[in-house]
Amino acid sequence: MRISGHDISRCAAVGVLLTAAVCVIAQKPATSSQAQRQSRETQQEIQRTKSRISDNEKKVRQGLSDLQRIEGEIADCQKTIDDAEAQVRSLGQRINTLSGQIEESQARLEKLRAEYAKAVRKMHRARNRHSMLAFIFSAKSFNQAVRRLRYLREFSEWRQKQSDRITEQLAVLRSQQEELRNARQQKDKALIAGRNARETMQLRHGEQKQVVEELKHHGDELKAHLAQKQHEADALKQQITALIAQEQAKAKAEAERKAKIEAERKAKAEADRKAKAEREKEKQRQEQQRDKQKQQPSQPKADKPKKKTPSTGENHGKKPDGKDYARARGRKPRQNPNQQSSTASAPSAAGFAAMKGKLPRPANGSFRITSPFGRHPLPDLPHVSYDNPGINAEVSAGASAVAVYAGTVLEIRSLPGYNTIVVVSHGDGYYTIYGNLASAAVGKGESVKPGQDIGRLASDPDGGNRAMIHFEVWHNYDKLNPSQWIR
Repeated sequence: MRISGHDISRCAAVGVLLTAAVCVIAQKPATSSQAQRQSRETQQEIQRTKSRISDNEKKVRQGLSDLQRIEGEIADCQKTIDDAEAQVRSLGQRINTLSGQIEESQARLEKLRAEYAKAVRKMHRARNRHSMLAFIFSAKSFNQAVRRLRYLREFSEWRQKQSDRITEQLAVLRSQQEELRNARQQKDKALIAGRNARETMQLRHGEQKQVVEELKHHGDELKAHLAQKQHEADALKQQITALIAQEQAKAKAEAERKAKIEAERKAKAEADRKAKAEREKEKQRQEQQRDKQKQQPSQPKADKPKKKTPSTGENHGKKPDGKDYARARGRKPRQNPNQQSSTASAPSAAGFAAMKGKLPRPANGSFRITSPFGRHPLPDLPHVSYDNPGINAEVSAGASAVAVYAGTVLEIRSLPGYNTIVVVSHGDGYYTIYGNLASAAVGKGESVKPGQDIGRLASDPDGGNRAMIHFEVWHNYDKLNPSQWIR
């Protein structure tokens, strides 16, 4: 039932009457029973107004749920029609091809039969004149008899091969004819399926028109309900954006911390290397002075040129680092432990990006999209629209949401309009959101695998207790169309 302007005026009038009654009571004493009766009537009118408002809101929710269900069924019918038409076209082409092949096979078979019959008739005429032995022994020479014998043998072989070719061609023809019959039967079934889908779609369009007309009678309530749904969607968007910003800030801080530790480690290693080189250089200088002092008493007065100590090159006196030490012994240099851990923990983000159009559906069992991604108006209500940040789909009763890709549970929380949501991070800024969960089967910070149970989906009380799922895909702060990611 819709609250009209008359209802609102009536409520206002009741308020005015109540105020006037209070004023009269204040000016003129009234009996207690009259005051109580007026109070009861006023309260009853208020309750009736609240009941009408509640009924109208329930009808709007029910109408929108029915409208989404009908739109999903219409989309399924349209897909069935498109598939049937494509199958009919393909089968029509196959039937034409088979018909042409059958004509060629029949012509080839008739030709083989004609050749075979002509040769047999010729042979029968020859038999009537001479027997086979007479034909051979009537030869004028031994070589001619051999040639006649070879001819008879070759003719017998040709006749057998010709008979085999006729049999094979006949089998091919029968196979083509059987395939043609099957193709025609499949085409008839496809035509029937398409016709049934069209009839069903016409019925659904009729139901859709009735639902839309009913919703038009509750235009104010419809707009208020969609505004509330849009407010809930915007609140979800803000929550997801805040979560992403928080995680990316945390990841950035962790990366900066690791970079700082690595820089300090490198600086310390460089300082230690330089200090060690200085100590080695000082030690070498002291050893050279001691050697010089030992050699001075035994040297003659005449100065002799000193022999230069053989040098190993520019790096003489410098101790090789760990990598040179390992190479000198034919070993593999050690890697930095920090570098190993950072490489091992890097997420396989390229894998998720490469899975566009290949991800599994986010719920087990049946899956039918009832509300697509993005802003779209309601049928026959172009001025009433709703911007869906993801997709809504009807699934099997008792179904569960499942992870579409490996990742880590970033957050679990309850939000108005979405029951419980689970946010999964897949690395490199990719996230998936699973909404309308009755309960979560995972915990925050838990790693999930593809196909793992995320939680049981809640049923829609306004939609005949159908199980529904809300699913979103994000890349950094951008919402993506989930329909383009799932197969």
